[in-house]
Amino acid sequence: MKACIVVFTLYVEYFRVTINITSVSYHVELADRSSAEFRELAAAVSSAIDYIYRDIPGQQSVNILQFRSVGIVIIIRDYTVVQRYQ
Repeated sequence: MKACIVVFTLYVEYFRVTINITSVSYHVELADRSSAEFRELAAAVSSAIDYIYRDIPGQQSVNILQFRSVGIVIIIRDYTVVQRYQ
């Protein structure tokens, strides 16, 4: 019986993005990551970005870092699995 070894290499790239959303007015509650306002807007923005990435190969993850009066700071992690056979 022959043994088969499969090696997976995981490449992770991080992209830090600032997005200006003009349809949402900034208010102080958005500065608090534990506030309901922050969580609701973060979920909506994450969902929208996930939709944009839906056809891109690999696994993407969105993490909303903060909302600021001049934009939203987001980190997008792009996980791409490359298979190599030995």
